[in-house]
Amino acid sequence: STPEIVAPTTIHAAFHKAAHYFGMKLVLVDIDEDSGAVNIDDVKRAITRNTVLIAASAPNYPHGNIDDIEGLASLALERNVGFHSDCCLGGLLLPFVDKLQQMGKLHGLDYSNKPLPLFDFRAKGVTSLSADMHKYGYATKGSSCIMYSSPEIRHYQYFVSVSWTGGIYASPTLAGSRAGGVSASTWAVMVHMGEEGYLEVSERIIRTSRKIRKGIEEDISELEIIGNPLSSVIAFRSTTPAINIYGMGQRLWVKWVGM
Repeated sequence: STPEIVAPTTIHAAFHKAAHYFGMKLVLVDIDEDSGAVNIDDVKRAITRNTVLIAASAPNYPHGNIDDIEGLASLALERNVGFHSDCCLGGLLLPFVDKLQQMGKLHGLDYSNKPLPLFDFRAKGVTSLSADMHKYGYATKGSSCIMYSSPEIRHYQYFVSVSWTGGIYASPTLAGSRAGGVSASTWAVMVHMGEEGYLEVSERIIRTSRKIRKGIEEDISELEIIGNPLSSVIAFRSTTPAINIYGMGQRLWVKWVGM
């Protein structure tokens, strides 16, 4: 029957695209209204004999909450299916935030003593992980990466034809021919930034996001933070019908972007 992917409603639209391309069914699970993340029990109920992959985000869009990657990956392992951790939205900051906490660089900030949940291959059952270098990696647009827990799994990404009249044709992606400029510039940026550079910008970003979160929580009773965002992305909603959150969003856009 049709293979199925089980994922939260907040999963990136690329999963809709992939399901469409490969003739798969994307089974979407609603997120918890309070936590802003998906509930493991709801995911369990969505799994069927056709499920081949479970996916979740670290953090998710647009709320910025980290799904329970460790718990969901463990569930995938138990059901003998793959698990993908999508770290494309701000996930690139997480290892640096983790290190900043260990170094005591975030001391004094709210939530600075709260350890980040596992989001990568340290969580047993994670079989693949993606991250965008063109966001917090400061690389040019179109630079992203996918990693696998083993060479055996990575092997399935490659397409090879040995019967073409032009000889052996091999490609690791859907795109047949790709320019190497983006990859080269990404490598150059990463070498230029180095670990120290990424730690420095990560600290500035996290300090800013925590300041915004604290200001909303302590000074604006008409708004509330959705869930418990621990990375760079924060989402808030209105606690009163008197405030139209969409109108407020438009005003903030005009004020900050000037459009």
